[in-house]
Amino acid sequence: MIVTERLEQACRDTARLVGIGYDYEKNLLWDQEAMLLMELAGIQSRDGVIVEIGTYRGYSACLMGGIRQALGGKPVYTVDQSPMDSEDAKLARSRIAALGLQDHVFCINLPSDPATVHHLHTTIGWSERASLLFIDGDHTEEAVVNDATIWLPMVAGGGLVAFHDRVRLNTVDAAIGRLIRPDESPVAATLYLAAYMRDQFCEPVS
Repeated sequence: MIVTERLEQACRDTARLVGIGYDYEKNLLWDQEAMLLMELAGIQSRDGVIVEIGTYRGYSACLMGGIRQALGGKPVYTVDQSPMDSEDAKLARSRIAALGLQDHVFCINLPSDPATVHHLHTTIGWSERASLLFIDGDHTEEAVVNDATIWLPMVAGGGLVAFHDRVRLNTVDAAIGRLIRPDESPVAATLYLAAYMRDQFCEPVS
C-alpha cells in the first residue's frame, strides 16, 4: 500500500482531531491500529463508502470519518445493534457531533443481518458499494463469519475487509481461517488488526 504525503498529513490532522493518545479501556483500539485504520480509509477509493460492524463508542468510526472528511470521500456507516438509548450509543453520537462529523459518520442502530442490508437499500435508498469493510462486532467465530458473509457482497471489487482482534482472540483467527483462501496473507496488518483484499476470500465460505 502506498501512503501519500497528503494522506500522511490527513492522518496527523485526524489524530489530533479525534485524540490519539487515549485510554485503551475507553476506546479498545491501540494507536498503531488507529493509524492503520486511517490509512486504509484514505488509501481505498473514496468513491466507495465505508461500512463498520460494531460501533462501541464511535472512536474507530470517527477516525475513518475524519479521514474521509479531510480527503473529500464518501461517508462511514457504522452498524451496531445496541439500543439508541444505551450509554455506548449515546457516547458515540455525542463524539461524532462534538467532532463535527455528522455528515461523514452515520450510526445504524440495527443488527448486522440481511434485514439491515435490505433496510439500507430500500429505506434510505443506499446503492453504494463499500471500498472498506471493518469487522469489529461480535467476536465469536460464527458471528465474524456471518458478518463477513452478509456484507462481503456489498464490497466493491478491489475493496478491503479488515478484522480487529485477531491473535488476541482465537475465535477471530478461526473465522479468518474459514473466510480467507489458504496461503493468503494480509495486505496490511498490525499485531491485532489485519486487512485483506476482496478477492482473497473463499467463495463459498467453508
